[in-house]
Amino acid sequence: MRQRIMLLFISVFLLILTGCQYRAGNVVSPHEYPQKQRVHNFDYSRYEDEVISLRIHEITSLPGGEIFLGGSYCNQANTIHTALLVSQNGGQTWKDAGIKVYGCGVMNFQTFGLSHVWAISTYLQEGCHGPVSLLYSTDAGQSWSARSLDFIGQDQGLDWVQQFQFFDQFHGLLIITGSTGPSRIYITSDGGKTWEKIMTSRNYSADDFEIESSFPDYSRQNINNAALWMKSTDDYYKISGWIRIRKTDSYNDPYIVIESKELDSREWKPISQIPRYYKIEKDILIPVDSGK
Repeated sequence: MRQRIMLLFISVFLLILTGCQYRAGNVVSPHEYPQKQRVHNFDYSRYEDEVISLRIHEITSLPGGEIFLGGSYCNQANTIHTALLVSQNGGQTWKDAGIKVYGCGVMNFQTFGLSHVWAISTYLQEGCHGPVSLLYSTDAGQSWSARSLDFIGQDQGLDWVQQFQFFDQFHGLLIITGSTGPSRIYITSDGGKTWEKIMTSRNYSADDFEIESSFPDYSRQNINNAALWMKSTDDYYKISGWIRIRKTDSYNDPYIVIESKELDSREWKPISQIPRYYKIEKDILIPVDSGK
């Protein structure tokens, strides 16, 4: 009995010391956006005379050979909408998933198993508070759904996704932080359909978390690589190589080059290229040769 009382005292003391408030049972059931709202309702009319550039923020992969690129389409001044590109053949050909969220980019990929992939769609620059959404696919990127994460309360200040992680197809973690107000920690146990706020931290800021953050005006200089896989015996997969976006010091290159290398090789070889610049024709992005 004395030991239990001592443990309870220590727990209460630590909660007071860290300034955390645990709120049990605060479950948020966000509205699920029909995919058509994200695909067809984007107005390109004000961008018809401009050159639009594609910027890639992240890359990830699944063992079956599916590769995913997350980024945004931009003009010279602003982020226009999200870019989510999918390859079903190891990066040889690409297709845009068609999810267009104004002022936002796709980042923070998470994958599990052979078919589950998640990403965060969030605004990329101050003053452009687009809706924050969870994008997810349960069929290896063949179809996508978008679920609102507006419950994180961006209207309270400049908030952004500090950490996003899935541990299996059901359980995930989401940490929201910002320049004003406390950080909030959410968990899900149903693949992201609902989120429960488990902690609000008053005393910690973004700099206290030892993880990479994705926030407005942040330009990721070193785009990460993604694994290429091969099937071995007994339905197991092992890494056979790597795939990446070729680094470039100039945006004058009209193409984004995708390259790969085998696991035991030092040579990166180009396998495909994606147009970098576009113009608008009849609400369709048409590739052009330069950004001028």
